[in-house]
Amino acid sequence: EEDLAGYFDHVDMRRLIDHQSKFVIQLVGGPAEFSDEVLHRIHRPLGITSDHFQLLAGILRETLEDHGLDGDDVTTIMAEVTRREPIVVTQYG
Repeated sequence: EEDLAGYFDHVDMRRLIDHQSKFVIQLVGGPAEFSDEVLHRIHRPLGITSDHFQLLAGILRETLEDHGLDGDDVTTIMAEVTRREPIVVTQYG
């Protein structure tokens, strides 16, 4: 999604995918890798907007569904992602 590209301009994508995979595993009960404090510290400098958070959450939902995850697992993951919106988002409106 072009609107989100700026957040990833200077990001090691392999490393990001590894972190995202571990985060999703954590959300469904796997070992904890990222505390809310760490998530806030990492994302705060990015100035993430609520609109961009929602856009990325929608892409995540589509990706999980496209890869055949069980509906209950998708619901669990998305609830946990949504719970973290105030931790990640720093710009509203």
